[in-house]
Amino acid sequence: MNKSQKWLIALVIALAIINVSLLGIVWGGHVRLQDQAPPIPSGMDRPEMTGRTIIRDLDLNQEQRDQFRIIFEHHRRNMDSLSMILREAKSNVNRAIVEGDSSQLQEFNAELFQIQREVELETQNLTRRLAKIATGEQRQKFLNSMDNVLMHQPGMRKRRNGK
Repeated sequence: MNKSQKWLIALVIALAIINVSLLGIVWGGHVRLQDQAPPIPSGMDRPEMTGRTIIRDLDLNQEQRDQFRIIFEHHRRNMDSLSMILREAKSNVNRAIVEGDSSQLQEFNAELFQIQREVELETQNLTRRLAKIATGEQRQKFLNSMDNVLMHQPGMRKRRNGK
């Protein structure tokens, strides 16, 4: 082996060591950041997390929190009931599609659309009730938060940017 080949081998080994070291540093930082994330308490599901997020983000005072918990629990019971009915309606629609029964499909679609409308109205009712207990600043925070959520739905980014 000549002198330049030895230098190239040494350079390749040095670069490999640097790459492995950097990978270790990056991975270690990732693990540390992951450990800093607040854990999801056991037994907590998405609706409960949503309620807690609203309370935290809007900085509700204790009286507002108590009112919101009552409102949110009522909303959650209604949504649980509607979700069960919605699943059954979707199942009926799928069955009518598979069976090729167009008259049943039309009937089941009408039921499905009515249930979806009720779900949307229930969500609007929650927003209406929240707005009644919130201050003007909290209502604005809520609107900004909802704009951010909607921005991440498919197709919304393009529409909001005027494209």
